[in-house]
Amino acid sequence: MSDITKQSLTELVENIKNKKLSSTDITKAFIERSEKSEELNAYITEDFASALDKAKKFDQKPNLDLKLPGIPMAVKDLFCTKDVKTTAGSKILNNFVPSYESTVTDNIWKEGAILLGKLNCDEFAMGSSNETSFFGNVQNPIDKDLVPGGSSGGSASAVAGQLTPITIGTDTGGSIRQPASFTGTVGLKPTYGSCSRYGIVAFASSLDQAGPMAQNVKDCALLQEVISAYDPKDSTSIDFKRNQYSKELTNNIKGKKIGIPKEYRVDGMPKEIEDLWQKGIQYVKDCGAETIDISLPHTSYALPTYYIVAPAEASSNLARYDGVKYGFRAKGENLIDMYEKTRSEGFGAEVQRRREHPTQALLDALTIITRKNKIEGLKIAICGDILHSRVARSNIYLLNMLGAEVNIIAPTNLMPKEIEKLGVNTFTDMKKGLKDCDIVMMLRLQNERMTSSYLSSNREYYEYYGLTPDKLELAKSDALIMHPGPMNRGIEIDTILADDINKSVIKEQVELGVAVRMACLKIFCA
Repeated sequence: MSDITKQSLTELVENIKNKKLSSTDITKAFIERSEKSEELNAYITEDFASALDKAKKFDQKPNLDLKLPGIPMAVKDLFCTKDVKTTAGSKILNNFVPSYESTVTDNIWKEGAILLGKLNCDEFAMGSSNETSFFGNVQNPIDKDLVPGGSSGGSASAVAGQLTPITIGTDTGGSIRQPASFTGTVGLKPTYGSCSRYGIVAFASSLDQAGPMAQNVKDCALLQEVISAYDPKDSTSIDFKRNQYSKELTNNIKGKKIGIPKEYRVDGMPKEIEDLWQKGIQYVKDCGAETIDISLPHTSYALPTYYIVAPAEASSNLARYDGVKYGFRAKGENLIDMYEKTRSEGFGAEVQRRREHPTQALLDALTIITRKNKIEGLKIAICGDILHSRVARSNIYLLNMLGAEVNIIAPTNLMPKEIEKLGVNTFTDMKKGLKDCDIVMMLRLQNERMTSSYLSSNREYYEYYGLTPDKLELAKSDALIMHPGPMNRGIEIDTILADDINKSVIKEQVELGVAVRMACLKIFCA
């Protein structure tokens, strides 16, 4: 049986079609291998009994014209599978059983494949090491002291550990390609729109893409043929003629012209990586291809763009998890309290960290630079409802990156746990937190989230945490006042200060906000 799991997908398909192996034989082998490899923690949900039953039914009436005839396989637990639990690696979906099938998995089952189970992944695909899953870390079968990468770490580990001959993952910013490289397997992020996103639990909708993962390129190509199809249920699906990728593979690249982007040769690249880079270039030359140096000048914008788009879309997609229609629900004193407790208890630390408002941080940074000509070395206070603020989180990341010293000021119950890990100074006393600050950034008190557990009264909040002239005197004499809006005057900030033409730059924030967001749209839509 162990020899069966070492075979590639194409070998297994050939052996089934030649009747050298049955679907039952193959399914039993992978089940046995998976049961002996539980220490990898690759699976979240096992569906072995059902898989074996389906394999036996296939053998009774085999259809050998299918591309994946009777082939057992596991899939990343981000794909909705009808009547089989789908968690996205999160506690908040631990009891979610979809009533429908994702298009990608549906295409796979229609070609004869059989579901073994659902594979572990970073929570909502947010991670690069498979250490953020509610269901625990995934181990790398090559070396258990090394991570398998993420977010499709369970998928990569399962293929490398021979728990499944092939699998599918999702890639938003490298979540197929990176774990494939960490485990010595092959992973592909197809062109956006070539594979349907319908039924995939979303991270960042304009970046997410399903893709194949396998032992070798040929297996990957065959699986890509199966999963790539136009889907009218996905508005981003592209209607074009799909290729027979597995049949078009050839070793002949003679005469091909291959560009080598100079921007990919980053400073400080380790020697072993540089050597592999040069080895790869020499290999394609030896195969008859021509290599030319090219420039991709926007490469440096790729990561900043990702950190603008991904968190914003993630925040929007995560808003649906409120404990009302499906998934985990915490008990609360009222509806708002239930929302808060459901999300705080249901989401892991990484998911909560990624709730951001990146364009607000960009416009705030631009406002500061416009008035102060720099950010590095400035002392900036962010005051108010830190717990519920995406604005605060995004500003903390950006301002720290740009060299500012950031003070966080909030009541204890509106201060996120372990926020010090983000590299900030924390204060519950506003007067101490404002001392010698260059910028005072007030936050909106989110009244829709406030209950008696957070505030005893607006009057008391204004007394201790509202920005007033006497408190502002503790900051530097040329300190600037900021606010993302809309303002609760007389609660978060005194009207006199909000409208101060010398100190308040709130109006400038609004004006620059339009410019920044238009610039982002132009870049993204270009």
